[in-house]
Amino acid sequence: MPVSLFGKEKLIGLLKTDYSPTSFTAALWGPSGELAYTGYARAAIARTDFAAASIVGNKARVAISSPLAFGTPTGNITANVVEVRIFDNSGNLLGTVAQAKTVTLNQPISLSSLYFEADQTSATGPSDAELVRWLDRIFRGQPYTVRPNLFVDLYTAADALTNYGGYAQQSFSVATGLADPVNDGNNLARILTTTAINFPTATSNGSAPITNGKVWGEAGRTNLVLTFNVASTVMETGDTLSIPVGNVFTSMGEP
Repeated sequence: MPVSLFGKEKLIGLLKTDYSPTSFTAALWGPSGELAYTGYARAAIARTDFAAASIVGNKARVAISSPLAFGTPTGNITANVVEVRIFDNSGNLLGTVAQAKTVTLNQPISLSSLYFEADQTSATGPSDAELVRWLDRIFRGQPYTVRPNLFVDLYTAADALTNYGGYAQQSFSVATGLADPVNDGNNLARILTTTAINFPTATSNGSAPITNGKVWGEAGRTNLVLTFNVASTVMETGDTLSIPVGNVFTSMGEP
């Protein structure tokens, strides 16, 4: 089940603001709206109904571990199921998935094998481990600490830390350095920088062009949060490099 745009904004928004619904509901949708057969009820989903998030293929996934029951139709059957929608406890849509199912009189309706998937939009974006942490926080209520500061390093295409003279990792405040998530109008949620991230002036040449940046949860480079693109830059003595205000820090589109 692809995460909705609202859900994408909340996922990447965990970089700055906590979000963890206490419960969820699943609803059955027909061609013209939510079903309303006699006996129908939305299925309640608790945090404990989700299995631990994991990486499946190249996507982070959190699955509902037990079947969802929507009541037994006893009359007023006007349409069949075409999709399932899942909402948080405040009524916000978190995801929609196509699901063809015939509604039959006196036959209970139950669905299983439903899950949410999230993925970065390219080789850059949130790390797999961070995506798993985000899914576990939102759907399972697992502990997650919004970091007050993030730490940024510059890397070459060979995934090696840049080695120009005078280089040093930089940190910034999440509260003042990141904007709230926005929708770019193309079903893409993204976060922009609100302060420049300035690196030291080179005192000697680097051996290879800088092509990307990595963001860590701590100065020790233990927990990779995300990767972002940097325009290919050859650092020579006297050069400076800055990640400007308004840079796309991270984004999330279709899984």
